[in-house]
Amino acid sequence: MCTFSDLIQWSTALYSDVDGTLVPASNQISPILIKEVERVVDAGFHFTLATGRNFAGVQRLLRSIPVTDPIVLCNGAYVYDALTHTDSYVSIPNEIALELLSRLLRLTNVVVYVDTADRTFWVSRVSAQSEPYAMVEQLKPRMFTHANELISHQDIVKVGVKLLDATHQTRLQIHELLECLERELPKQLHYCFSSPNYLEFMRVGVSKWSGIQVSQSLRSRRKGDVLIAVGDEHNDVEMVKHAHIGVAMGNAVDAVKQAADHCIGSVDNDGMAHFLRSLRTQIQTVFS
Repeated sequence: MCTFSDLIQWSTALYSDVDGTLVPASNQISPILIKEVERVVDAGFHFTLATGRNFAGVQRLLRSIPVTDPIVLCNGAYVYDALTHTDSYVSIPNEIALELLSRLLRLTNVVVYVDTADRTFWVSRVSAQSEPYAMVEQLKPRMFTHANELISHQDIVKVGVKLLDATHQTRLQIHELLECLERELPKQLHYCFSSPNYLEFMRVGVSKWSGIQVSQSLRSRRKGDVLIAVGDEHNDVEMVKHAHIGVAMGNAVDAVKQAADHCIGSVDNDGMAHFLRSLRTQIQTVFS
């Protein structure tokens, strides 16, 4: 764990989750938080995103807040540098992706989402639960019905499964699927829940933390630079645990809080805005 003096001595980069951290259930970032992000960047901090969302899913947010470093997307599977317009991705091997998708498409009461390396967003069906979000973020998903359609199109970087209901039967089939995958495809996939009803699969070894390492390497950051990671869900555990300063939102799941060095206010109470203000205020106090 770093001390405050480390923030003064070294460059500091803050990686923030989006849903449940920057934006609440309304999917709208507060004006207070927008202002604090601008101020903390003006104070010399580096600020960027580490999210499960894809490239299209953060475009509206990026029109509201400044980011200084490459963005970690798709839970670390895709990293994009807006400054140089370059990207880096880790795909799921075709044979593994084919087996995974074939099994997922047999499940009931779920929607399967797929992100490919060319930034195309695919869905197995349109649902009332997902359509409003897709419209607001202008995701423009393409439909698919067979796994082979995707394998022949482009490298697959992330596969998501949205549970359309929270019944025991639906959760049981997910549990049985995960047991089967761990038994038949050991050490091939990394999976995590980014919300209670949304399960995501990436290649083994891929997480937001691995994406942060790629993001840092694209800008040749010094090894002594301080990394701060802020999150709230299970897909944030690795980055919160391994960052120099790990921060859990007040609304975070217990696993994130246990991994964190600090716990701040909830997303509904502008917890991130207050945290950024405290960082900036301490910097200003030292140099005033």
